[in-house]
Amino acid sequence: MMNKMRHILLLSFLTLLSCLSASAVELKGDKSDEAQAAFKALIERIKQEKGVATEKWNNVKENTKTHIDTIKANVNEQIEKAKQNAMEKMLNVEDVETLTDTAAPVAPREVSGQGEDVKLKLNLPDFTTANFSSVEVDFTHDGQQMQVNASIKMIRDSIIQISLRVLGIEGARVDITPRRVTVYNKIYGRYVDKNMDDLAKYLGLDLDFYDLQALLGNQLFLAGDTADTNADVVRKSSIDEHKDGYDLMIDENESGFTHAFFLDKKKRLTETRVAHKIATLSCTYDKFESFKGGVTFPTVINATLKERKNTEVAIITIKRAEFNKTVTINQTNKSKYTRVDHLNELLKQ
Repeated sequence: MMNKMRHILLLSFLTLLSCLSASAVELKGDKSDEAQAAFKALIERIKQEKGVATEKWNNVKENTKTHIDTIKANVNEQIEKAKQNAMEKMLNVEDVETLTDTAAPVAPREVSGQGEDVKLKLNLPDFTTANFSSVEVDFTHDGQQMQVNASIKMIRDSIIQISLRVLGIEGARVDITPRRVTVYNKIYGRYVDKNMDDLAKYLGLDLDFYDLQALLGNQLFLAGDTADTNADVVRKSSIDEHKDGYDLMIDENESGFTHAFFLDKKKRLTETRVAHKIATLSCTYDKFESFKGGVTFPTVINATLKERKNTEVAIITIKRAEFNKTVTINQTNKSKYTRVDHLNELLKQ
């Protein structure tokens, strides 16, 4: 490429030199008007040659820049592929996609409230599968903040799978089913497998799978009462209708929980509060968007857990979501991981 540029510059210089030499000789022997006219013609020719040479030079510069940019892009792509392959080998990532479920859209349910035979048509998202394929999670733990990318998959009444990623590589995975919760640290090659009672002790709140499903799914629920539906919650609540919406209150259920649910004018759930002894959980829902299949869902979920002097905060921002579509749950080969007894052991180096 550089040889070609030098060739064009040399050619242009020789052409210019030749033209000037010819014009000098011609003028020396003949001072007539005809000679001067010939000289002017040569000057015009020189200008034309200069223009052609300049255009060629600009084309060479542009082609060279494009060529260099292409080389850089190819090199960066190869570097990223090499990093990806190295990380996958290091983490022994061998995930098998097996469990699927397909669901058709479901119409919003209509439930009855207590009191003066009031019919409260809740505007809650109704779906059987959800795939939040692009999620940003901001954690605050012991005053320290951390942000990670994630994906969340849900098959109603079956499983919740949460995948946390760092630099595009899956670093942790959480599988929650009605009976068990399994947490994998894929960087250190460890996992912990506990029943839901153990998770409740860790959180300080006796929440089961269906309660967590309701919290993530923007639904009403009664902690500790698995069989309760949205309609049951409304029937058991004292309802206060006001200019901004509806407040649903349950002072204390059989499990010792107090509940408060706040709905806006459109009857969408905007906040849930659950308290039990020394722990309080609040979850706010904001920035609702309409998705295919008639599902309206909040794209920002802010969960705050307070226990004595400790406060944990998780802000979930959903960037891409699908509902009532086929969901594939990734299975993990446990034989490649070391089992530990406690969640705190997962992070030890």
